[in-house]
Amino acid sequence: MAPRLPGAAVSLLCLLSLCPLGVHATYACTALGTECANRDYSSGSFSTEAAARTACDNDPDCVAYDFSPSQSLGFLCSTTTTREDHYDEYKMCTKRS
Repeated sequence: MAPRLPGAAVSLLCLLSLCPLGVHATYACTALGTECANRDYSSGSFSTEAAARTACDNDPDCVAYDFSPSQSLGFLCSTTTTREDHYDEYKMCTKRS
């Protein structure tokens, strides 16, 4: 009988446990100075960009999110329509198809 690799079973379990997390969308982000014109306030607000991105990934109606690093504030967007952010605090990230 061949010797057993000690980490093989653990590695396989780790890989299998990641499968249910799903696939994350990729996003195209603007520079600061662009925000979403149609925020979805019913989805709430997010204090980290990672939380906004994850919420958008999990919401089939979300097409983008905007986020302000200086305010730690982000929102989901129901359309890809933008508007100028006159304070240069927000960037908008749109799901790539």
